[in-house]
Amino acid sequence: MSWAFSFLIIQFSPGIIAVLGVEFLFGLFAIFGVFSYFFVLRYIPETKGKSLEEIEHELHLD
Repeated sequence: MSWAFSFLIIQFSPGIIAVLGVEFLFGLFAIFGVFSYFFVLRYIPETKGKSLEEIEHELHLD
């Protein structure tokens, strides 16, 4: 996924900068960053200090 999104960013950034400007591009990055932050808070469980069994139970893998 990282390579795929890196490819997309490299391919489309020059066009976005040429048409809409650097400010729009970095605003878009900021929006995705904020979305990612809330996604992680909501859907990615904290695993620090937990045993493997506790993590499996939280993820309903047992």
